[in-house]
Amino acid sequence: MKWEMRAFFWLMFAALICTGTEIDLVTSNGDKGHETTVEMDAVKVALIIIVIVAFIIILILVACCCHLYRKSKSTASDEERSQQSSRRNDTEGTNDFRAANETTPLNSYSAQGQSYQVSDVSTQTPWSYPNADVNDFLQVSDVSTQTPWSYPNADVNDFLQGIELRHKDHLQKLTKRLKFTLVTGNQFASDCPLDENYVDLTIADSPFRVEMIENEWKDRRQDYGSTFIKYIKEQPVLQLNMLLGTNDTETDRFGTTVVVGEAGIGKSTMVQKLIQDWSQGKIYQSFKFVFQFQFPRLNLIYWKTSLTDLVRENYPYLDDALEHLWKKPEKILFVFEDLNQFQKNIHFNDAERNAESQHQCLDPNSYCLITDVVRCLIQGELLKGCSILITSRTGKFDSFGITAINRKVQILGFAPDATLQYFHNYIRNSQTMSDIINYIKTNDTLYRMCYNPLYCLTLCSLLESPRAQGVQEMPLFHTTSTQAVSIYIVNLLGRSGYALESCSEDLLKLGALAYDGCCKNLVVFNRNQLSSHNMNFANVITALMMEIQGKDHETTVYAFNHFIIQHFLAALQRIRTTTENKLLESLNAEHTTTDGRFTLLSRFLVGLARHHSTTNPYCKMANVDSAVTKCVSGWLMNDSKRCDTNLKGKKSEETFLNLLYCFHEFGDVELTRVALSSRNKIQFTKCHLNVTDCVILSSTLMAIDKLEELDLRCCDLPDEGVQFLLPVLHKCKTVRLPSNAE
Repeated sequence: MKWEMRAFFWLMFAALICTGTEIDLVTSNGDKGHETTVEMDAVKVALIIIVIVAFIIILILVACCCHLYRKSKSTASDEERSQQSSRRNDTEGTNDFRAANETTPLNSYSAQGQSYQVSDVSTQTPWSYPNADVNDFLQVSDVSTQTPWSYPNADVNDFLQGIELRHKDHLQKLTKRLKFTLVTGNQFASDCPLDENYVDLTIADSPFRVEMIENEWKDRRQDYGSTFIKYIKEQPVLQLNMLLGTNDTETDRFGTTVVVGEAGIGKSTMVQKLIQDWSQGKIYQSFKFVFQFQFPRLNLIYWKTSLTDLVRENYPYLDDALEHLWKKPEKILFVFEDLNQFQKNIHFNDAERNAESQHQCLDPNSYCLITDVVRCLIQGELLKGCSILITSRTGKFDSFGITAINRKVQILGFAPDATLQYFHNYIRNSQTMSDIINYIKTNDTLYRMCYNPLYCLTLCSLLESPRAQGVQEMPLFHTTSTQAVSIYIVNLLGRSGYALESCSEDLLKLGALAYDGCCKNLVVFNRNQLSSHNMNFANVITALMMEIQGKDHETTVYAFNHFIIQHFLAALQRIRTTTENKLLESLNAEHTTTDGRFTLLSRFLVGLARHHSTTNPYCKMANVDSAVTKCVSGWLMNDSKRCDTNLKGKKSEETFLNLLYCFHEFGDVELTRVALSSRNKIQFTKCHLNVTDCVILSSTLMAIDKLEELDLRCCDLPDEGVQFLLPVLHKCKTVRLPSNAE
């Protein structure tokens, strides 16, 4: 249109000049000369107007012709593109890339930048692709607005490499931080780098055996005599790059690997670390894609779905590439977490049902029930050749009847060195960390369960709290064993998806079984014993118990994750369901036995009854009223009076020592002072005292003003124990120590 504008401008300029020019026609008649001039001026104006109008009409006609020409050309181009799109869709429908006569190669590809440069950018856009996610597409390719599939001879492998880098970058961001929230009276939350805080877990092919569980209970009186911890220490550490077979070795890779472990043992964190290491290029680089799913989320799928839809929902940016990923299943690893929380029935062994066509999911795009999609994938009927990693709680996995597995291992937990490293990572203050480690080592009840990562995390959140008033000069803390185990169980149930209020009935059933075991000195139970308490090994029970193989290797037996949990639940059931008289009978049961089977139970009973427990969210588990607290405090006073003042004999000394433990768990300093102030002399000359005993002895004696005599001769007092007793020795007029402590 530029030349039309210039022509119109010059035409107007010429017309203006002509209008201002006078033409004088000389005639023989001078009178008529003026009239002739006027008539000629009118003619000129009319002529100019006619020329301008004619020129405008010509311009309009030229513009219309140009518009019609462009429109016809555009229509032809659209028809050509429509034919190309139709041919492309036909090609994609058969998943067959055909070569064309003319090629449009990718000009360059940058692996690090994850971008493509195309020589000619077509007018075809992602909007022409049905169901394409435009935003995710643009994130993958920043230059071209067209996917490589539209190019007849596009390098698909290069594009998939770009998608792989995009996927790894996405997983790196998801697994970068280790986040957790605990209920500890006040919310305890942390967000820290996974690389800096991950501690290797002991993963073994041989799980805990029945004999180990029984020995853990029998050896409870030994110093640091945890059978579990000793066994874990002896096991070689199985590195993550060996979990699925030899690193990057095609022939040794396992098809389906199962990792089991008790609740809170670190299965989810292990999976997070494995995926992060893969995304960073450290392990399993023979896998090009790793897809992670949680069974609790799969519970929400009630409609028919396909494997393609499952992956697309979690990783929408892979939408355009999925059909090409499925062609190489050996390059894919699927991770399924928390199989024990899957509430749907997977028919692994129902051959007649699985033979029906509606239950056969043989193609990633086939729509079936979510249970059939999972079953066919695990059994190798869907994407045969892919690798699968499944995590589940101990014992619960066997109930699904999965037989098509290549390897099954169990997470045992932290070895002693790993436990120390864990506390180093989470407690930055070196002095605080040192005090906490010393305190845990001296408290046998706390130390025995420190192989469990969630339990260690619970202790970290508790023991970083301010120390009890009046004992700042000692490495002692106000946290008791009852508080630690209470908070651990509350968080364990929360991690397993259960609210304390909703599973109260199941906890009481478990407590009844646990108390029955305490009375009969049992830590291993059979199926009939579970049935007698109206329990099935399901739901909340799997968070607190484990299913193991019996001694005959044929039967299945059950045990609590640790005997400490068993005795705590037994105490919880007694304090929640029994009358005051029955409660007193349970407290006095310690005096009627000689094997100490009720010792830990009585301490938990007293700890759950403390008034402090009813005012904090994490201790609402006991839900006791003031009458129960008053009953227990009265028992403490009466039992203190009943104990032999002179403590003559081993049994008398052991009974009094357990009473001091109960005072410590109850946490009433004034009650402790009143109950112990009448004693002029305290002696332990017959029973053996370990470091934990010395801590409790020192903690309770700090409540009294003075003591005439403290006799600790002939009790095999350890040197570390003496260090804990030093702050209270000045309260004693006479102190008698063994020769090795002088």
